[in-house]
Amino acid sequence: MACTALLGFPTPPLHAYTKSNAHKTDVSPSCCSTNEQQTVKKFTYSRASPSVRWPHLEFNQTHHTSHHKMLSPEVQDEIEAHSEEVSLNADVNADEADVFDEKLSRNKVKKMNKLALKRAKDWRKRVQFLTDRILELKSEEFVADVLDQKMVQMTPTDFCFVVKWVGQSSWQRALEVYEWLNLRHWYAPNARMLATILAVLGKSNQEALAVEIFTRAEPAVGDTVQVYNAMMGVYARNGRFSKVQELLDLMRQRGCAPDLVSFNTLINARLKSGPMTPSLGIELLSEVRRSGIRPDIITYNTLISGCSRESNLEEAVKVFHDMEDHKCQPDLWTYNAMISVYGRCGLSSEAEQLFKELGSKVFFPDAVTYNSLLYAFAREGNVDKVKEICEEMVEMGFTKDEMTYNTIIYMYGKQGKHDHALQIYRDMKSSGRNPDAVTYTVLIDSLGESK
Repeated sequence: MACTALLGFPTPPLHAYTKSNAHKTDVSPSCCSTNEQQTVKKFTYSRASPSVRWPHLEFNQTHHTSHHKMLSPEVQDEIEAHSEEVSLNADVNADEADVFDEKLSRNKVKKMNKLALKRAKDWRKRVQFLTDRILELKSEEFVADVLDQKMVQMTPTDFCFVVKWVGQSSWQRALEVYEWLNLRHWYAPNARMLATILAVLGKSNQEALAVEIFTRAEPAVGDTVQVYNAMMGVYARNGRFSKVQELLDLMRQRGCAPDLVSFNTLINARLKSGPMTPSLGIELLSEVRRSGIRPDIITYNTLISGCSRESNLEEAVKVFHDMEDHKCQPDLWTYNAMISVYGRCGLSSEAEQLFKELGSKVFFPDAVTYNSLLYAFAREGNVDKVKEICEEMVEMGFTKDEMTYNTIIYMYGKQGKHDHALQIYRDMKSSGRNPDAVTYTVLIDSLGESK
């Protein structure tokens, strides 16, 4: 298959994205009743729950996590973090950021009086103050009750961070903030704000709602690469490669040139959509370069992480060598992914050797590094080595997390040591760690094999 077909540069008609007048943003300051919300098509603020405002959509409340996903952090988070860092920090004064104390306690912020907050030059304090107030609301209270008080003088960029920070704990509350802003015409619609709420919904697995908001708001904010990238990221998380292709084609049709974030997102979607074909990684890298863009560390990490998911050592090594040939310096994420792919391919010695080389490359192992190495030896049933890695991990200041316990349960289950597996499960609960879907899947598989 030609790479141009893989990346979808031929531009077919996109009837799915033709906008009708009904999709245009129509902001009204009035709140609607529940019955009115089910019939009126206007995109208006309501204090009802999202399921009432959008009764035709399905909302996901849980996330399904595979064993390997726990070993490999979500690549799309890294792609979006880079994009957000560039866009959201563009208007933030560097001097303000330097004087901010990252360890500023919530209680200290709360004790700041209104006058001090209004005069505060530190945007982080303003954002943290509102974020705390919103997340402290009871279920029957509303975001508007906080924001209507105008306790702090906020900029549009400040509000983007509020949506982002609130969304890390509650996508519903973040959506309330976004809707409140839609009533204030001096803040919304806004490309940066739209991209922010789309990213929040994508991370919360609320694709249907993200599509609804994008479709209604996109005509009003114009053709901006930031918004398209955010919506592409929503699709990429679920491996919806064809949808990402469609958006990329739409960008080109409208004269909006894709950037490196666009290509990184597209590559991530392709890798999640199905098995890798031979030399796919090199083909994708070549296509990015033919577009006049130089692949960066995130491009390479996305590809190597994809190889790790499929236990495709040959392709991972090709991409890693291409990275070295083009003078792109690997980072800890790169080495973690390579350790993971060695381990998943049954090459624990190679994984350990790469682990030992981290110090000479001025990198310090993190929890992901240790868990990836742990899995390499757990896969081959090396109990002594697993215990040794666990001890070193704790000595280095890392605690055993869900990933660690799941891997050890998996090891004992494969060996038929079901009593040991159950004991690790009990240790996991007593340590305060919460068993997840992976834990129970591994336990069930283990007990099933014992019959």
